[in-house]
Amino acid sequence: MVVKYLSTFRSLGCEIIELDKMWKRVEQTLPTKLTSVQLQTYHSCIEYLVKNNYKPNSKMAPDGSGKLCTPSLLFDHDDDIFLAAFGDSDQGHFLHPDFRHQRSYWISLGLRTRSYQTPLKGAHFLECIASIESRITAPSSTDKELRDAEKVTGYLRFVQPEWESWSSMLWELITKTRIYQVQDDVSSELAYRRTQMLSVASQAGPCSISNATTRACLRTTWSQRPLLKGPPDPNWVKLNFDYTDKAALAQAVFDHLQFLISIRNNVNDVELPEFLKDVQATYASLQDSEHSKAKIASIPNIRDAEIWLNLPTTDLTSISCSQLDGALRSAKSLCFNAPLDTHTVERAKNFLIPYESLLRAVGCVDMVRPPKPGMVLRFGASRPIDRILTAIREMRKDKDTVDVILVVEGSEILAHRNFLIAASDKFRRQFSGEWGKHLDPKPTIPVEDLSFKTLSYMVDFAYTGEVIWPASHHDDDVNEVADKLDDLLDLLQGASKWLMDSLHDLTQRHILAKSEIYIRPDNVDDVREVAELARAKHLVKFCNDYIQANSQFVQDCRDMEEG
Repeated sequence: MVVKYLSTFRSLGCEIIELDKMWKRVEQTLPTKLTSVQLQTYHSCIEYLVKNNYKPNSKMAPDGSGKLCTPSLLFDHDDDIFLAAFGDSDQGHFLHPDFRHQRSYWISLGLRTRSYQTPLKGAHFLECIASIESRITAPSSTDKELRDAEKVTGYLRFVQPEWESWSSMLWELITKTRIYQVQDDVSSELAYRRTQMLSVASQAGPCSISNATTRACLRTTWSQRPLLKGPPDPNWVKLNFDYTDKAALAQAVFDHLQFLISIRNNVNDVELPEFLKDVQATYASLQDSEHSKAKIASIPNIRDAEIWLNLPTTDLTSISCSQLDGALRSAKSLCFNAPLDTHTVERAKNFLIPYESLLRAVGCVDMVRPPKPGMVLRFGASRPIDRILTAIREMRKDKDTVDVILVVEGSEILAHRNFLIAASDKFRRQFSGEWGKHLDPKPTIPVEDLSFKTLSYMVDFAYTGEVIWPASHHDDDVNEVADKLDDLLDLLQGASKWLMDSLHDLTQRHILAKSEIYIRPDNVDDVREVAELARAKHLVKFCNDYIQANSQFVQDCRDMEEG
């Protein structure tokens, strides 16, 4: 119409201006906020702009209160997430109701919306969750705010393509926003979990992802963190735990482990396999994160904490509740590569073997076996031929043919002085000296510093040049091993006192050959002391090397004995 009468307007002296110039003049006279009357007039103005598809870049969009602002600062009033985030009655984030029917026009001017063509921007979503957080944590919040929060967080339940462009800093802020509801119905949980999970949920209120757990991570944190209700997409949650406070998470997992150990006696045999899976998952979680391993290793006195179930099997169905207390160990009392258990140190068994890296981080180490020193055996006279040897053995049984009787611990040992002289420098000196000249033809000689068993070994060796050692195995009882070692050390001392070099060397070599069974952190000091008295220099050196290589184990045993 204007174009049709353009010449007429000009003949009347009217100034004809372009729409762009007209709007700039209008814009200069617009108030910051429009009254209800002004809004009606302004509505006609906007309709004219819409009709002419004019899209100025200015503060021209009236919000719910009539305040004019840039369209790109307002949210789409037809979007459920935006409505839930800011509330239906919000006036500052949406267009004035009288202007909402022009939605497509406002979208073309930058109105915040989301669609396949226009993905949701991370910063816009951050505004949404910040708004719902302030509403849901307000003292006046109602069930409506809870329902609105569920709608907003619903967007996170399935992976969205636009997430790839969101920054890590944005994700970190999202994980720390307290808008997520927690699961307060624990009736379907395992019985040993329910009380603690309900207690944690009741204290949580609206929760952030960084301070909560999900079903996928439940085994490792259920006693310390509430379970999210309707959690986000599992893949997204796994990604976003990378943005949580790793030190806090590591502490939560460690606290959870301590809690599990503390309730072990509250678990029944039916649920025990699930309980042990919780323990295994918690060990694995601490081990798989280098940050967690560093955190747990830095905890004061962690080596003394009895939190390790040293069970002999990974078959959880074969373990009973009665085994748990007896299997509980500290890292200080565990080791790797030990041939057998002792009173103070125990081998890490099958249940703990998968967590070797974690155990090493908290101070569990290998039992080190020093190299065994080389020895050259010192044999005196050559061994008798078998025929003569057999005859002599038979003669020992006849009291009439022997010429010396040794009495020890009330029992007699029959012998021939020539064999004793050949095997023992001490006897050679005694029988050939002044003492020997005054002996009866068949003297009875009391022996007070040796046991009957030790002296029997020594006299037998004088006749055979051999010792039949007691059998020893890795699965022997600790007390049985201790008894056998005592016999060997007695024999070593006896051979030293009687100057029986060959027997001394054989005994020392046998102890070294079986050192993985006989020498342990709790007895190495005693073995070294006997070896020094018996002049067994190779055994002394081995003990010294063993103490140096296993200094922490040895010191722990010393401290325990002193305490």
